[in-house]
Amino acid sequence: MATTLTVSVLGSSSKANCTLVACGDDALLIDAGFSCRETLRRLGEALPGLDLAAIHAICLTHEHSDHVAGIRMLQKKLGLPIYATGDTARAADPDGQLSWHYLMPSSPFHIGPFRITAFRVPHDAFDPVGYRVECGGLAVGIATDLGTPTATVRQYLANCDILVLESNHEPSRLRDSGRPPHLIQRILSNQGHLSNDVCAGLLAELCDVRPPRHVLLAHLSADCNDRDLCLYTSRHRLAQAGYPNVAVQLTRSDAPTTVSLPLP
Repeated sequence: MATTLTVSVLGSSSKANCTLVACGDDALLIDAGFSCRETLRRLGEALPGLDLAAIHAICLTHEHSDHVAGIRMLQKKLGLPIYATGDTARAADPDGQLSWHYLMPSSPFHIGPFRITAFRVPHDAFDPVGYRVECGGLAVGIATDLGTPTATVRQYLANCDILVLESNHEPSRLRDSGRPPHLIQRILSNQGHLSNDVCAGLLAELCDVRPPRHVLLAHLSADCNDRDLCLYTSRHRLAQAGYPNVAVQLTRSDAPTTVSLPLP
């Protein structure tokens, strides 16, 4: 019998991203940017008692390598079905070697006890999505690669109990990073990545609807952000907005970050 909802960001960065959502004895992976071996190692670190047979599927956000690098071996080793939009599937698997389940953004579907809704996000990929995952009366919102918070993004992240949200960069550090101008412009664009300030503003708006119980800030740039500044920006904005008690923490690139809630 399911007793808790657990979210474990196994790792998040520009190099690799993967998140586990577990509801009691059932689980999903959102993205698979680590190798199969590293994914399994981090799963064991995050939830030592997890039965790998409990993982029902991998749901992909988009085709960039830091989100899909492990899908072939994970499907081969664990037999996991992979869910994605058609354009994401074709971009991630141009030779058609994998077995796919196509999803439609904004159309809920079920896997085991999970009610899942993919929603479109603005990012420089073929058909990128975020996810809202509901189970046992609780909801998780995941959006880790997006250039701007659209009305659709706000709609599906509202009223979530746990949020995994991108806080990628500090614009001044990005501009001074020595990266090529075209790359800087790409990251700053509406098809790029959320800055600390924009992430913090979105969090404050979502709290005005209903404060989440946990916020995990993800996809931090190693050289265009500062962990202390990233955390301070969101916590300070939430305190200014009247929500000083929302639990906000940073995810890591080198180890899992895990939170759990009891099911109502």
